[in-house]
Amino acid sequence: MRMPLVRDRSRLADAVCDIVALGLILAALVVALRTTSGLAAPNDPDHYRDVAQAQTVRDGHPLTDPYYRGEWAWYNPLLAWVLALGSALSRLRVEEFHVRFGPWANLLGPVMFYFLGIRLVGRQAALVALTLYLFFVCANEPSWSVATYSPWLFSGNFGQGIFFSAALVLVWAAERPVVPRALVAGVMIGLTFLAHTAPALILATMACILWVTRPLALFTAGLAALVVASPFLYGIGVHYHLHVVNVEPLSWRWPPITRNGLPQTLRDNGLLIAAALAGLVIAPSRFTVAWLVTAAGFLVYTVAPLPRLLPAFHFWLYTTAALMLLAGATAAWLFPRLLAVPALAVIVVAVYWPTYITRSDLVNGRLGSLDRDANHVAAVEFLRVVTKVDDVVLGTSRTVSLIIGPAGRKTVASDVFFSSPYVQFGSRAAAQDGMLVALDTGDLSRFTTLARRYGVTRVVSVGDGHCAATAKIVSIERRFGDVCIGRLSE
Repeated sequence: MRMPLVRDRSRLADAVCDIVALGLILAALVVALRTTSGLAAPNDPDHYRDVAQAQTVRDGHPLTDPYYRGEWAWYNPLLAWVLALGSALSRLRVEEFHVRFGPWANLLGPVMFYFLGIRLVGRQAALVALTLYLFFVCANEPSWSVATYSPWLFSGNFGQGIFFSAALVLVWAAERPVVPRALVAGVMIGLTFLAHTAPALILATMACILWVTRPLALFTAGLAALVVASPFLYGIGVHYHLHVVNVEPLSWRWPPITRNGLPQTLRDNGLLIAAALAGLVIAPSRFTVAWLVTAAGFLVYTVAPLPRLLPAFHFWLYTTAALMLLAGATAAWLFPRLLAVPALAVIVVAVYWPTYITRSDLVNGRLGSLDRDANHVAAVEFLRVVTKVDDVVLGTSRTVSLIIGPAGRKTVASDVFFSSPYVQFGSRAAAQDGMLVALDTGDLSRFTTLARRYGVTRVVSVGDGHCAATAKIVSIERRFGDVCIGRLSE
C-alpha cells in the first residue's frame, strides 16, 4: 500500500528538479540577454571570422572561402549558414544578428545537456551537472574553453547543443541498434560535423566503440553522416585532399591546455575530476565511459608532440562536459534525500550569484562589443555597396578582420590563424606586406605589379598617416574618420 506514496514522492522530486533546472536556465538567459542588450556587434576575432563567412553565404556563396577568391570554405559552415539565413530573414546586418542571436542559439546547450543527463545519470545528478555547467566550472575562463552556456556565439558554444542532441540520439540508437535508429544517429553526427569538427570526431569514435560488434549499424550511421556532411567534405576532401599547407589554424594553443599548462589545469579541477571518477563507480555506463575516454584521448593526442589535428582546448571542452555529468552522479549519491539536490542547487547559485554576474567573460565581452568603431561599421557598409562579391581589397590583417572580412569581400592575406589550412599563406602574406610597404614608401611600380597579380581593386587604410601615404598612389574614394577607402584606376 506504500508504493503509490513512494511513486508520488518520486514524481514530485522529478518535477521539482525540472522546475529548478528551468529556473536556472532562465536565470542564465536573463543575464545573457542583459549582457548583449543594445549591442550591435560581437567582440572577438573568432566572431568576425564567422561574420565574414556568414556574409559570404548571404551573398550567395555557401561553400566559398570568406577571404580568398577562388578558394573553398575550410571552416565548418553550419553556423555561417544559420547566421546568413537569420540575418536575411530578420533584415539585420550579420554582425548585429550575430550578437543578438547568441543567447538564444547557445540555449540549446544547457537544455540538451540536462536531457542527456537525465538519460545517463538520472534527474538529480543531471541537475547538479547543469548547475556546474551553467555557473561554476567556467568561473573566469573564456566561455569557449570549457563546456558552459554563454551569450557569445563562438562556434564551440554553438556546437555544444548539437553535440548533446546527437549524443542523446546515439544513446537511443545504441539501446537497439537497428538500421533506422543508426540512420538517425548518423544524420546527427553529420550535422555535428557541419557545426564543428571536434565534437563530430568524438561522436564518430564513440559510435565505433559502441557498435564494434554491430557492423551494419556502424556502416549505416557512417554512410548517413558522410551524406549529410558531404557539401563541406567535398571542398576539404575532394578539392583539397585534406592537404594542409598552413598548420597555424590547427595548432593554435591556449596556454592552460598545453603540455606545460595542463598539469596545473588538472590540479585546479582536481575536485571535479575526483568526483567524476567516483561517479564512474556509482553510475557506471558504457556510454559515459566511451565519452570520457574518447574526449580525454583526443585531448592527450592534441597536447602531445604529434601531427596536428585541432587545437587541444576543443577536446578539453567535451572532457569537462563528461566530468560534470559524472560528478553530478556522485553528488546525487551523497545527498539521497528527494529534495536535497534541488534545494542545494538553489542555495549555492544564490550565494554565488554576485560573482557569476560579474564574470570577466561577460563583463569584458560586453566592453569589447561596445568598443566597435563606428567608422569601421560605416566602411563595412560602404564596401558592400561599391564592390562586388569577388573583389579583392587590400588591408592589414587587422583591417581584414574588422572591415574587409565582415563586408564579405576577398583580400590578399588574412590573419594566419584564420587563413585556410589548405591555401599557401607565406606567399600571400609576403605580397600583402610588400604592397603595404610600397604604399607607405610611395613605390608605385612595386605596388602596381603586386596589385595586378592578386587582382586588388581597392585599399582600406586606417590611421591618418597611412591614409595620407595611400592617397599619394591610390585615389581616395571615401573616408570615414581615420578609415579611408582607396580605389585603383582601371
